[in-house]
Amino acid sequence: MLRDAVKHFIQRWDIHKVIWFVIKDSYIIDIRPDIHEVCFRMLVDCDFQVSTGIPNIGDDDAHNGNEWMKHLSNLTEQLKDFVNETRNRFDSYAPIRKKSISILVKFINGKSYMSPNAKAFLTAKEEVFIIDWWLSPELILIRPADENTFRLDNILGRITNARARVHVMLYKKMPFALALNSLYTKIKLVSKREKDDENSNDEKILKEQQSDTTSTSETDRKHRYFIGKDYSNIYQKDITEVQDYKTDSVIRTLVPRMLWHDEALAVFGQTTRDVARYFIQR
Repeated sequence: MLRDAVKHFIQRWDIHKVIWFVIKDSYIIDIRPDIHEVCFRMLVDCDFQVSTGIPNIGDDDAHNGNEWMKHLSNLTEQLKDFVNETRNRFDSYAPIRKKSISILVKFINGKSYMSPNAKAFLTAKEEVFIIDWWLSPELILIRPADENTFRLDNILGRITNARARVHVMLYKKMPFALALNSLYTKIKLVSKREKDDENSNDEKILKEQQSDTTSTSETDRKHRYFIGKDYSNIYQKDITEVQDYKTDSVIRTLVPRMLWHDEALAVFGQTTRDVARYFIQR
């Protein structure tokens, strides 16, 4: 509740003296201006409530209290989708976006999905949110291609240093049960952010990408389509030591690569902001 947030803010005021309490379009934050640190954030949702008066916030300045109440009431009015007496379907944090449903793109299998992802990353201007169970930093999104151009960790490193903020949320593995090595993924991505400071023109790279007419079978002899552990068959052998991504997990001449049939979708408009909000809530 806002009352608890304001109490938190008042307590921090005594410690740091100068703190900015900021009302944004759909959330509230307090910031330490001396170090530009966001100390507290609260998204406005269906349980958002506003209370005023001395018993609630300990503020004896009625004018300031009324001023805050006015701005917070305006915020609540602007966010009727998230703050209302009638709960959304399935008790969801966001309502149905009927107009956004018509702007929906489906992807079948990896090739049709990974290439648009790479192009979206390379043209991102503000933020990228990624949630994954197992994220391989060395995953090549557009194939066949050299590793430096369209490999996931290199792409994220370039856009982070150039313009966009990249946020990644991973499943924290249990070593005794899974070999996902999420710590390796974290270290790899952070190192790219610090080291990859080349000012590459990614949009030009996309436009100048040449089509490859080599057949899949011929190209894969050079391991350009399925590098190392990307060629796998978990029915034959589980993938281990994922940090050693270039080493095959099975013998290619004896074991076929296990086929996958995946489906994914992309949404645009207000629905996209709802998905980003879900990421922030988690």
